[in-house]
Amino acid sequence: MTAGTVNIFLPVQLCDAGSLICKRLDDIIAVQDSVEQHGHITLSCKNRIFSIVVDCLLGLCLALAVHRHQGLPTGVSWASLEWTETVVQHLQDLVEWLMGAPAGLKLNAPLNSALGRFFLYHISLWETYVGILHPWVAALLRLWPGSLTLHLALASDLLALSTVHIYCFYGYACRLYQGWVGGLGALGRLFRGTKWNPLRERVDSHRYDVDQMFVGTLLFTILLFLFPTVAVYYAVFLALRLAVLAAQGILSRAVIVWDSFPLYTLAARTFGGNPVVGDINFDVLSSGRRFALFLQVIPGSVKLWPDHLGGPPWKEFVTDIIVGRIVYPL
Repeated sequence: MTAGTVNIFLPVQLCDAGSLICKRLDDIIAVQDSVEQHGHITLSCKNRIFSIVVDCLLGLCLALAVHRHQGLPTGVSWASLEWTETVVQHLQDLVEWLMGAPAGLKLNAPLNSALGRFFLYHISLWETYVGILHPWVAALLRLWPGSLTLHLALASDLLALSTVHIYCFYGYACRLYQGWVGGLGALGRLFRGTKWNPLRERVDSHRYDVDQMFVGTLLFTILLFLFPTVAVYYAVFLALRLAVLAAQGILSRAVIVWDSFPLYTLAARTFGGNPVVGDINFDVLSSGRRFALFLQVIPGSVKLWPDHLGGPPWKEFVTDIIVGRIVYPL
């Protein structure tokens, strides 16, 4: 796509379904450019075309199965609503359990009660939100998205839409935890006689007076004793957020694997010879009057798995979790 086209479709690419549609348009343009450049359809373009055709046929089969069972969209919609109500009930029970003494931990009662009521209120809002959203599930299932991968992309977008409040819960807890960790780190430098220099972006030594040490000690003690309460809520909603991200990651990786899978190459190798150009190796067996060579044909290899499926570096990922930075889709 051109730069202007990319700017036009940029809002659409924010969702998985829109990004997949834009990729399909790129595939069509790439096939057209390849034919104009080489004068024929290359093997990579054949793989793209064959993959798209099979993808659409599988999507059509799925659409026919859905339309044959008229009650399936409504059943799936009500099943998703019941699942959401079950999740809401479990979340409410979990927050109420956290408001007590979870696993025998002695949490700060006022802060624990305030955080618990805050999240219970937002859970009730989430229940209302999902109740309004669930009729759209049946409407989407009655449509034919055109391909199986588009079904997967729509499922990923629907999962993100229905769990948006889990992201909100995680965002609230993450920002609170991040501020707490930052405050403890800044006050911890006070005891070591150092401070952060924002101009040089380093830690320098500094002399504090008695009043600063006294106030810093009080604040550090308060933050330290309240930290377990904040950390418990952060850990719970972090686990929920990671579960949603894992499900979305599986759906998106399935689409990537399908797009990179050489269906045409495998079909041609199975039913009509080997379309992949290999190599030829000559070995000298004898020299002199009778010169003999050994010819060995090495078939070309077929790459069945993409080289890179994406995902953040694990070191940065673990660091973001420890310091309380927002974890975005994997």
